[in-house]
Amino acid sequence: MNKKITPLGDRILVKPSTDSDVLEHGIVRAESTLGETKSYGEVIEIGEVTDIKKGDNVVFAMYTGDEIEMNNEKYFIVS
Repeated sequence: MNKKITPLGDRILVKPSTDSDVLEHGIVRAESTLGETKSYGEVIEIGEVTDIKKGDNVVFAMYTGDEIEMNNEKYFIVS
């Protein structure tokens, strides 16, 4: 069963990246640039945000959003 979540307001649904630390342009992301409290991922769904689009990659604070599991995958809802 596939579920769909639509965030409300300024929130976005982010799927944390499990890729290596190499960006699409070949730039290697150093772990120290994110620190232990930051993560990055792809925007899956958006609320009423106009600056961010589905498919954008974003950096977010690990402990500020709500972690959810959907279809056996981990996601975060962040503002």
